[in-house]
Amino acid sequence: MDNESNEGHGEIGRRDQKSFTRLIEEKGTEYDPAKLAAIATQMMLRSGDTVDDGPDAEENLFVPAGYTYFGQFVDHDLTLDVTSTLNPEDASQNPDRVPTNLRTPRFDLDCLYGTGPGDRPYMYAADGATLLLGDKSPYPPNGVPPDYDLLRSSNGRAIIGDKRNDENSIVNQIQHAFILFHNKVVRELKGKPLPSGLSLFEAAQQQVRWAYQRILTEDFLPRIINAEVLAALKADVGNNKLENDNGYKLYKKELRTNLPREFVAAAYRYGHSGVRTGYRLNGVAGKNNGTALPIFISGHSANMPAMSLVGFDPLPPEHVIDDWGRFFPTGDALLPGTRRVHNDDMTNVSKGDGGEGKVRMQYAYKIDTTLVDPLADLPPSVADNHEIPVEVRKARGPSLALLNLLRGRVYRLPSGEKVADAIGAVKLEPHEIGVRKTTSKDTVNGFEYVRFADLDTVGNYFDGDTPLWFYVLAEAQAPLMRLWESRGRDKAMLTEEEFLGFDPKDGRAAGICGGTQLGAVGGRIVGEVFYGLLQSDPDSVVNSAPADWHPIWGEGRASVDKLLRYAGLTIAEQPVAEKIEPA
Repeated sequence: MDNESNEGHGEIGRRDQKSFTRLIEEKGTEYDPAKLAAIATQMMLRSGDTVDDGPDAEENLFVPAGYTYFGQFVDHDLTLDVTSTLNPEDASQNPDRVPTNLRTPRFDLDCLYGTGPGDRPYMYAADGATLLLGDKSPYPPNGVPPDYDLLRSSNGRAIIGDKRNDENSIVNQIQHAFILFHNKVVRELKGKPLPSGLSLFEAAQQQVRWAYQRILTEDFLPRIINAEVLAALKADVGNNKLENDNGYKLYKKELRTNLPREFVAAAYRYGHSGVRTGYRLNGVAGKNNGTALPIFISGHSANMPAMSLVGFDPLPPEHVIDDWGRFFPTGDALLPGTRRVHNDDMTNVSKGDGGEGKVRMQYAYKIDTTLVDPLADLPPSVADNHEIPVEVRKARGPSLALLNLLRGRVYRLPSGEKVADAIGAVKLEPHEIGVRKTTSKDTVNGFEYVRFADLDTVGNYFDGDTPLWFYVLAEAQAPLMRLWESRGRDKAMLTEEEFLGFDPKDGRAAGICGGTQLGAVGGRIVGEVFYGLLQSDPDSVVNSAPADWHPIWGEGRASVDKLLRYAGLTIAEQPVAEKIEPA
């Protein structure tokens, strides 16, 4: 591996890479790549979505849109595989190109810090503790500070702990927010007594890491994992620390030398289904009511950085998020088990900048078996730089769904049914494994109805041997499938309000379909990895923080919005949440 490949990834080099572990035995027979291509290109696409922040039936009311990119930030903290190939024949001929990880299997924010100021002094100020930001714009737009962008080299590339945190304008600004947070902690600790043996940098880093780790378990996981699955997991693993293995069904202590393939190549890739076609970044007056952009444009090139959210170039000032209330909730608002009064969203708020200048929360799309159409044609700067088997090459750019399915094939991942058996979970029935295709839209009594297509045929397509990534998505979508089944296939219509989980008659919650979350298999894999990493890390908040420790911003549940506000960023207050009353 050349030096450029190692630069900025928080590790030393190829010799430190370790193979990903496995939770259960590898799959014996490979999936047919042509069959996977058919799934990806014919069954998993969702077309017709536009770029706006108006109400959308695809929205996942459990997961505001910012958590999609916060999840990407977390992924970059945990994994980096630069050696494997998606071509099984190439892997067998080149044993060095097997799935390996260049990152530490810890929530240590090496994507933020690199290997620290001693090894990466060019990322830090003269005090050896403050992370540097860019200062490239002496005349920024109103309200945009001169250090709105990341530190960059002369060729425009970001000088950060992980170059992937510059790949789009949203994850770029999450990285930026964490830098601001760290620097605020440094300023707060300067001149104060520090924990014994720690430098100013180390003391600040410890505070930031522990706050981040608390956010993972108190804010992030409750949004993406089904409440019953998460409660069962927490009951099983309890307050285990270090090498304690009690309660783990999959991620046993001997596997925690690295991340499991089932996590990195399947369960944690759930977030791809939550990506919207585009996002509104701001409501700056005089700029078409603010910036709303697609995630990327097919054929996107380096000379069009302001046309989409694709990064790896200096952040256009027009892309600066003016209010993080567009992406994250405040307080306990919108936690699963709570609701907003949704009628106002559906009837009184126009599409655009929230209506009447208001900041509207944008939600991730549902965790389901469909991906937005732009992800079917990845531009070269976004696509994985891997070989694609000849039998599945297309004239268009590679499909993200196809790349995920091929990765599962070359990693020889077990089927979703095999993992369900391993943890004693009830397996999905074939009719619960489907894809959602809109075959028609009808307006009845002022409400738009979205019709389903032949959903049950997809489960039969796999014949009880469902690729793990697809199974994880189908499991999250299962409540919608069951509702569809309950209607009878000759009446398979759901209103947009029903997609969102609300009854249009009175705005009350009409079930759980408004939010999709990881189920028994996907939730258990993700949850065990998160808790296993925290409980096995001697430096984590679980093992090292005092019993009465709380994040520097104060007591209470740790959440992303509190970090953003402490860092000095703007985030609009969300409406007070109501508990959903049981039916």
